[in-house]
Amino acid sequence: MIGKTNGGGKDRLRPTIYGGTTPPSNPKNGDFYLYTGTAISGTELNGFMSGFPTWTMPEGFVYIGSGGTYSDSSYVNLINVRNGVHNFCPCCCYQVEGGKWYRKDAFVYRNGAWLKFSTWAQQWDGTLFYNGNQYTDITGGWTGANSYSPNLSATLYSGTITISTASAVDLSGFSTLKFMGSGNGANSGGAYSAKCKIFNESGGEVASLDFQNNGTYAVSVAALSGKHYVRFIAQGSRGNNLNISKVWLE
Repeated sequence: MIGKTNGGGKDRLRPTIYGGTTPPSNPKNGDFYLYTGTAISGTELNGFMSGFPTWTMPEGFVYIGSGGTYSDSSYVNLINVRNGVHNFCPCCCYQVEGGKWYRKDAFVYRNGAWLKFSTWAQQWDGTLFYNGNQYTDITGGWTGANSYSPNLSATLYSGTITISTASAVDLSGFSTLKFMGSGNGANSGGAYSAKCKIFNESGGEVASLDFQNNGTYAVSVAALSGKHYVRFIAQGSRGNNLNISKVWLE
């Protein structure tokens, strides 16, 4: 065990929050344990936020958020704390390591057992596709490719290839969509550029960029906010291809 602390913060809960590579031997009902190699420097239990923290905190700081649904049938997910009764439904646990927030494997002790409520993950860095990872929780996956690993790739002799995010992606806060790859749409007159296009949720095209040779390309999205689809299109009658190795937002 590398440390423990009494939970506090905005919801005035007082369980003990343990950190280490093995659970504590004598927990009480409502205590937390997170699997970590970083000493806990402080904690916050927050009943109003369930996503990655956006603020800066010291190394080792732990944030536990709630987001479970209260009902009589799900009471095992609740911590009832005296001094008034506060129902806290843990759904996520984060810790600062190396200056970055990470979601941690974390558990709450209820009725003689450790119940897992949080699974390790890195904070999303804006990547939409890389090395076979489709970042499905953000993009909904990608559609229209013949192969999805290691690159998004497709070939078609005649017609239109469209490789697209399955879900609209929130572009708010980003200024540039970047991608690495190549594409061609060919007709009898030769090979022509493929296109990267961005569509809003109503189906309207709001940005477009031609590309052809293998390279790194950038599309400005600074004027866009809300959710949009990212699509790569190659169209022609004499051999079309797309080969995209990475897509990301900055």
